[in-house]
Amino acid sequence: MEPAAAVAAPPHLGRYDASPAPQVADPGRGWHDDAVTSGTNARDAVDRRLYLHVGHAKTGTSYLQTVFWGSQAALADAGLHLPLRGHNEHFLLALALRDDLDPALDSASAYALPDRLVAELRDAAPERVLISHEVLAVTDAAAAARFRSRLADQLEDYELHVVLTVRDLRRQIPAEWQQRVKTRSTVPYEEFLDLVVRRQAGGRNFWISQDTPDVAERWRGDLPPERVHIVTTPPRGAAPTLLLERFCRVFDVDPGLLDPDVARVNESLGVAQAELMRRVNVALGKRMTEPRAGYNRVARNGLANRVLAQQAGEQIDLPERLDEWCSDEAERIVAHIASQGYDVVGDLDDLLPVPRTGATNPFEVDEQELAAAAVGGLAALLNQRLEDVQRLQEVRRELRETKQQLARLEQDEQQRREQRGPLTDRARAVRERLRRM
Repeated sequence: MEPAAAVAAPPHLGRYDASPAPQVADPGRGWHDDAVTSGTNARDAVDRRLYLHVGHAKTGTSYLQTVFWGSQAALADAGLHLPLRGHNEHFLLALALRDDLDPALDSASAYALPDRLVAELRDAAPERVLISHEVLAVTDAAAAARFRSRLADQLEDYELHVVLTVRDLRRQIPAEWQQRVKTRSTVPYEEFLDLVVRRQAGGRNFWISQDTPDVAERWRGDLPPERVHIVTTPPRGAAPTLLLERFCRVFDVDPGLLDPDVARVNESLGVAQAELMRRVNVALGKRMTEPRAGYNRVARNGLANRVLAQQAGEQIDLPERLDEWCSDEAERIVAHIASQGYDVVGDLDDLLPVPRTGATNPFEVDEQELAAAAVGGLAALLNQRLEDVQRLQEVRRELRETKQQLARLEQDEQQRREQRGPLTDRARAVRERLRRM
């Protein structure tokens, strides 16, 4: 199968090249003017750019965001500004743009983030700006259009660019299932796969966030295709920093300025660990039903990431019965990207499933392995609980000492007041005698 050769792609699409890809851009108002300047590099044709990295989830976004926020000062020196205050505010901004903030969970400051963003960019006027969060991928076309329109009206000097990091479906589908399990899903893996293939119920939700052509079109709107940047996730075995290098190329940033060692990794779960997490979700019943209201802290971060992800487990794969379907879907995505004239950074072949080198095991949960994962998880949770109790005891000790110090200070102050009393009376008497003289 040679799907890449069958796709008619512009010259700058295809294999990754360290040289800058040729681009054209408009020199005018920004996000709604499609005029093209021929023979002019886009970097020179406009004053300012706002890059919107909208996903996809499970394509290295956590790694990239952590590196970029950890290197914020170096990026600012290189001319790329990360607005607002950290990754969480980009998450809340994304929810605000999607009209998904919850007054029971989110403060008034979260609702004000779009206005703060506009005010910050007007005041600082950085040349290049990056907003990054993968939950933006599920934004519907109407909300995306409102965002483009508002910023075009209020930040007319900025030219909008949409960035998507993309990975092959054979890795993406299992990763998305386990990510959903880590955020409270109870759907078994095989059932999830059938829903994805049939695009039904929860399967439709998968495609809303992971169908690259659809997500790109929703965010692109009437932007010229050169302003949509597709960054392909390298295959397994590639250099660890290759994804970072490709991502940096979109913004003309030297990856050598960044510190990749600060990155946290969104760890994957093995077969037994993911199934154990799913069964825990089932056992929770009606408890912790809202992920953002406590579940994410204790279950996703505490149990899944800190405990189960640290265990060695068999990697979750797509079953062989879906190989042909997966290849067809991958070719559809690659063909669409190539036909649109998007700026591709990387290799479109990276989005095609890698042929299997041998037989792979179907998704079968060994109950003994699951029991071992549960016992190991309980042991780790007990140790984690002990560390939490010890930290709590230390905080309580520091609080007692602080209270004691405060009581001593209040006692000393009271003594000083009592000592000042007689002196004040004598001073008043002296002033009275002096007045009478």
